[in-house]
Amino acid sequence: MIRNKSIRKLIGPNKAGKEKFITIITHNWKKKIICFALSLLLFIYNMNKEWTLNGKSFKVPLTIKTGELVVSAPYTPTVSFTVHDSTEDLKKLSEADFNAYIDTTYITAEGDYSFPILLELSENALSLDPLEIKVTPESLRLSLEQRIDGFINIEPLFGGKPAFGYEVTSVSVEPSQLEVSGPKSLVKNAGNLVAQTKPLSIDGMKTSVEQKVNVQVPNAHLDAQSTEATIFIKISPIRTTKTFEKIPVKLINVSPELEIVRQPEPVTLTFEGNQADLEDYKIPNNFVTVDCSAIHVAGAYNMKLTVNSPKYFSESSSNPKTISVVFNENQNADENIREN
Repeated sequence: MIRNKSIRKLIGPNKAGKEKFITIITHNWKKKIICFALSLLLFIYNMNKEWTLNGKSFKVPLTIKTGELVVSAPYTPTVSFTVHDSTEDLKKLSEADFNAYIDTTYITAEGDYSFPILLELSENALSLDPLEIKVTPESLRLSLEQRIDGFINIEPLFGGKPAFGYEVTSVSVEPSQLEVSGPKSLVKNAGNLVAQTKPLSIDGMKTSVEQKVNVQVPNAHLDAQSTEATIFIKISPIRTTKTFEKIPVKLINVSPELEIVRQPEPVTLTFEGNQADLEDYKIPNNFVTVDCSAIHVAGAYNMKLTVNSPKYFSESSSNPKTISVVFNENQNADENIREN
């Protein structure tokens, strides 16, 4: 029996009255359902808003615990959650008080599975009572495959330029391959992957480099027992040539009884050596000389040139080896002797 008088009056005691009630209820039913849904969403929003205002949000890395099967597809590496507590102690909590993880060790067959996201709390967090936690998302779907071992080539990286006059002549890395383990589908195609080393700077260097560096695993689903390698970079001087022009020729040990008819013309010489040494080298005095101590009679002679170049320079085969010098008798030689 309907106790509410207004409703009883509305629908009446007979069947016709009941049909009238149903008509009123179903009138504009789509709009009524929409209004109900909006009211429900507003209620949920206000509940979540209250959680956010009265709680504290965190975002921590997600750890996957695996066994013989490993994750083979990308997944969200972080987890967000809100902690709600009625006391002021909530302010003392930080990300370090929570460890988010998924345990897949009990799965024995390859496939796709949905796993709950679990939280491990520190003693500091456990001391809060009551403590409510809302994790987003609550679960995660992962693809698992058999774990196998394999190898990936290591590519040594370096940056910068050696000092002026030096160049990189060889680069190698030891070991040349990185041993990895991971999903079967990924490791079988490891030939398409490259594990690069952390870039090593050789800027301004003049000597070879031998240094241990970290190796970057190219895929997050791969594990490596060791991520360290040694890079060997050989740096050598650049060998080049340089031509020096108008170098004066100095005649030494000329007999006082002779005089030089004409001073020899300057010579042009080419040397091979390290680029840096050649670039900075300045021709000193008496760089090219001719020893005339063996000449005692006037005449024209083809004299040997003596080049006083550094031992680390090599003379070009095209450099002149001799020079023509003409001597006359010194008419003033007797007067000089008498005066002395």
